[in-house]
Amino acid sequence: MSASGGSTSDQNISTNKVVDGQNHYLAYITPDEGKSLVNQGGKETITDSGIPAYPGGGGTPGGYDGGSDSSSNSDSGGWDMDDTGGADDNSSSGCVVATHAVNAGVFDLSTKREAIRWCVKNLHRTWWGEAIRRGYRYYGQKAIDQGTVKKHYQEFKNYLAFATGKKRNLKNTWTFLYRTIQFFIKGITI
Repeated sequence: MSASGGSTSDQNISTNKVVDGQNHYLAYITPDEGKSLVNQGGKETITDSGIPAYPGGGGTPGGYDGGSDSSSNSDSGGWDMDDTGGADDNSSSGCVVATHAVNAGVFDLSTKREAIRWCVKNLHRTWWGEAIRRGYRYYGQKAIDQGTVKKHYQEFKNYLAFATGKKRNLKNTWTFLYRTIQFFIKGITI
């Protein structure tokens, strides 16, 4: 929909574009969201219609996937759900558990993107959210370093399912509460 509430087709604007060999669609974002895409390595490219696109970055051809391969950030943390920085000084870290799972063929990119959207919306730019993210990175990287991260794939999905409201059952509630408290405590102590 356009800012005025009508559809983009009403305005004769193509909603699908190919930019740098990648399919794009028209979406309205805030200036901060545009900066976030650039901070993730996206390159602001103005289309022939005068609309900015942000191809590349984030470790994938399509851009906003929330992070890079865990080998590129092994010293900066881990289980972070995004790569947009927020108030955290470790903005070079990515969503290493989801990246690990995507690279192993266990998750698809949509799972990772869903986690990133939830994290940006709920944890970024608050002191407590940044503490949770630091703890999350710490424990995720520890699991990767110890070779036990594959045991956490389903737990990651359960956490996300509860967080996004898709599946709120007792098991997911426990996982969400336990891990959030654990991540928060670790995050404020490191």
